[in-house]
Amino acid sequence: MLVRKEKAPAILLALTMTSISLTVPLLKFLIHESRPMVGLYENWETFSFPSGHTTLNITLYLCILLLFTHHFNVKHRILTGLTIFSLLFLICFSRVYLNAHWLTDIVGGVFLGTGWACFFSIYFCTNFLSTKPIKALPFTSQYLLQAF
Repeated sequence: MLVRKEKAPAILLALTMTSISLTVPLLKFLIHESRPMVGLYENWETFSFPSGHTTLNITLYLCILLLFTHHFNVKHRILTGLTIFSLLFLICFSRVYLNAHWLTDIVGGVFLGTGWACFFSIYFCTNFLSTKPIKALPFTSQYLLQAF
């Protein structure tokens, strides 16, 4: 984005990722959910809810999906969406499979990350896409769902 001299979306993405990176540890501290004590993550001193990996990856990849696919045709948008969805599924599955998190931690991270990405996308669509000759969808949730 910076190479193409699109500073505003790059700054907005950086602020989004910084804010979610600060929110996850705060929520972990406030909720105090312990981790599963069997598996690779025994005796960890950090808390479990929400899953930081899940939240950060969902926020990042959904924001990237919004930034880079608004000019794609439908075929490439679907392919990109399926690729990102598969990657996110594997990340979520691995957190539960390795006993790093409970399933509720993953679900909470998915909702938090998706909500953060929706907030980012609403702001992006209303402030940046409306002034450019790009076919922006009227509802951001429809835009995110159409990518999948």
